[in-house]
This record gives sequence, structure tokens and C-alpha cells, in this order.
Amino acid sequence: MKYSRYWILLAGELSGAAIILWNLVPAYRRLLLNGSGESTSAATLAVSLAAALVLVCWGLRHRTAPLPALQQRWWTGHLILFIARLSFILPAGLFSVIFFLRYDELRVSPLDTALLFGILFALFCFTTELERLGRRLTATE
Repeated sequence: MKYSRYWILLAGELSGAAIILWNLVPAYRRLLLNGSGESTSAATLAVSLAAALVLVCWGLRHRTAPLPALQQRWWTGHLILFIARLSFILPAGLFSVIFFLRYDELRVSPLDTALLFGILFALFCFTTELERLGRRLTATE
């Protein structure tokens, strides 16, 4: 039970990242299809709270819960590293495509822009946490 705090905080990060990815992919599709930046306030609130959850859990994890000593599991570690890369590359790539292709058609406020970068930062933090875990399992950290 020495490392239970680590696993609880990682589960919080994972939950927040899953909520973000679940809600952002349809929003990106909407932007690509019709150029509308409109989104429901409930979805925006859910994604904002999920990003806050990821950042709080990530920050607490760094301050209070060290990475556990784990037995080397090469296959599992590489699978986690793969998931980590996808969890950031997919939303960042979609963001880049929309930003470069539809920038002149978008009506995005400064608050929306800050929120978007905050969400991307939360996913980046989650990705770094998964990469640390994956490297520990592959014994490359």
C-alpha cells in the first residue's frame, strides 16, 4: 500500500484525459466539417474540469507520490509508451490541422484560446506521466 497514492493519482489523470479525448474529438470533427467553433457549454465545462483534474493529480503526484519500484515488463512498458504518444499526438495533430486549415474561418475568443492551450498542456502532462511509467517498466529510466 506504499504506492497506493501514486496509483490513485494516476487513475485521476487517466480519467481526466479520457474525458478530454472523448469530448474533443467530436468538437474537432465539427470544426473540420463546418468551421464552427460553437460547442455546448456542458461539453466545454466537462473538458475544462477534466483538464483541471489532470493538472491537479499530476501536480500532487509530483509532490507527494513517487514513482513506484516496478518489476521490468518490457511488453507492457512499450504498450504504455505507445499509448502515451498517441494521447498527445492525436489531439495536437488535429489541433494543428484545424488551426492551419481553418484559422481564418474560426471565431475564437482569447479565453477559448487559453482554454485550448490549457487542455493541450494537461494532455502533455498526462503524456509525460505515462512515459515515465513506461520507461520504468522497460527499465530505461
